[in-house]
Amino acid sequence: MVRKKWLIVANGLLWMAAGMNIVNIGIKSIMAAHSLVWLLSIPVFAIFASMFIKIISKNINRIVSMQGEKAKLYKFLTPKGYMIIAFMMTLGITLRELGKIPESFFAYFYTGLGIALFFSGLWSFIILISRKLY
Repeated sequence: MVRKKWLIVANGLLWMAAGMNIVNIGIKSIMAAHSLVWLLSIPVFAIFASMFIKIISKNINRIVSMQGEKAKLYKFLTPKGYMIIAFMMTLGITLRELGKIPESFFAYFYTGLGIALFFSGLWSFIILISRKLY
């Protein structure tokens, strides 16, 4: 059992780590594409960032409203959250391994998605500090 603030920290670190991993793939694809396709990552970022920030905020509110001062660390996500992560990872790996989608798609999509994930993870820390949940 850990204090609930550590669930928020774990949540933020997970989103940031996932974002760094995905943006790394996107940037490698951008370098391979040698074009301005990376500009398409801007709307991808905007769409996903707004969606992820809502998810993060909802999840933090869930954590804060949990009974007691402490909770099991794995409770920083719901079972549904873990299933979504597993599905998204499987989908991403499968799409890349099949080789049917052009590299330029991964260049802009993964870059925008990865940056959105990373900044959404930072949002966890912004909420943690601004609400003085530490």
